[in-house]
Amino acid sequence: VGGLVGYNYNSSTVTNSYSTKSVSSYYSVGGLVGRNNLSTVINSYSTGSVSGDDYVGGLVGSNYSSTISNSYSIGSVNGSGSDFGGLVGTNYSSSTVSNSFWDQERSGQSSSAGGTGKMTANMKNVATYTDTSTSIGLYNAWDFIDNPNDDNQNNDIWEIDTYNDGYPYLTWQDTTYTILNTLPAISSLQDTISFKNDTTATLNIWNIAEDNETVDSLLNYVFTSSTDSVITSYNDTTGILTLSSNVDYVGISQLIIEVSDNYGTVKDSLLVNITGILGNQIPKEFSLKQNYPNPFNTKTTISYQLPKSSNVQLAIYNVLGQKVKMLVNEKQDAGAYQIVLNGSNLASGIYFYRLQTDQGFSKTRKLVLLK
Repeated sequence: VGGLVGYNYNSSTVTNSYSTKSVSSYYSVGGLVGRNNLSTVINSYSTGSVSGDDYVGGLVGSNYSSTISNSYSIGSVNGSGSDFGGLVGTNYSSSTVSNSFWDQERSGQSSSAGGTGKMTANMKNVATYTDTSTSIGLYNAWDFIDNPNDDNQNNDIWEIDTYNDGYPYLTWQDTTYTILNTLPAISSLQDTISFKNDTTATLNIWNIAEDNETVDSLLNYVFTSSTDSVITSYNDTTGILTLSSNVDYVGISQLIIEVSDNYGTVKDSLLVNITGILGNQIPKEFSLKQNYPNPFNTKTTISYQLPKSSNVQLAIYNVLGQKVKMLVNEKQDAGAYQIVLNGSNLASGIYFYRLQTDQGFSKTRKLVLLK
């Protein structure tokens, strides 16, 4: 599997080509070409992330009786099995890799079956590709426009400036089109997730994270809770985040989700509302606590307790007695509960909140919204 070509076979040539897409598979995985068999890759590059099991390379996964020259890769490379490298995963049967480089910092790989690893600053320096007297691994100058070291060809294949994030690019590329080396994004993340402290809840992280260059499975994720009582477990093969808690915890915490790629990190957060019986102790009576904070600006927390399973209604009313928001309308088991009121769509003023159950309990308290 390759970002541009899966199988380059039988005297075929990939030239003046590039790929920016991320690639993920099992065997012979390359950012540009998956398997290069009896063929040639020349004057080409790849920038996307690459992952797989065996024979995984930033440019070419498997290079068999073939030639790679005047090419480079910069994407991150991850292999779970054998034979993976910054530029080429495996290179065998009289294959040659010459005049080619990979970015050691961006790829996360210090070795490769072929090519020469360079630091990011060197990968963005034209001398790396043109000055044979100073650039290790360079035997013949690449053909750049305005080459500072005369290559005697003047085919003007390559150019380097601020385009392509400072890395070399092919002169036929339309520089009015921006290569999308963008940050990832988090979208459609819910405000709150709720569950009882003796159960779990799940989030499909791959459904809320997206990136133009990198597939979801190759992005990096960090999950941080505002309390140690919330436990996170992330499955990197399915993208599922499982949330659980200590059985002696009931409350609301903030969960921060960070998503990063080679270009940076974005973050967002949601509230984790954990309900249930606190410390295995069933509340002795119905109760409705005063909201906190009060007065509040936009958000406040309302807490209540149920000594037995009940049909529960928790609603917000204005000073005229009109219901303006229903917070809870369902059957709930015995336990302690908290809920966050988001008053962003309410006007500043005095409101009342009332808890009613089918067990005959009713309690009303006052809250003040100040914006």
